[in-house]
Amino acid sequence: VVIFDIQDVGARFYTYISTMHYVMEACAERGKPVVVLDRPNPNGHYVDGPVLDTAFRSFTGMHPIPINHGLTVGELATMINGEKWLRGGRKANLTVIPVANYTHQTPY
Repeated sequence: VVIFDIQDVGARFYTYISTMHYVMEACAERGKPVVVLDRPNPNGHYVDGPVLDTAFRSFTGMHPIPINHGLTVGELATMINGEKWLRGGRKANLTVIPVANYTHQTPY
């Protein structure tokens, strides 16, 4: 099992979420489970900015999400899996451990 436990700030170009994508992809390719320990997004109440044009995808912008996406890392991991954004349309064997008592309106 691989455990991903990194705080994110909710900005598309913050590369921890790109690292998470590659961790999920590696686990999916090798049949290994991945566990994401969710963390509050300090900007979880805020969604703004243009959605990434995937023609310009890079490590600093991998997913077609707004600049300020408002998601927790666990929510984004679930979205990556659900939208089949991993190479070859693979899905990771994903478990998200949610943040207790967190809502997107919770002040951080």
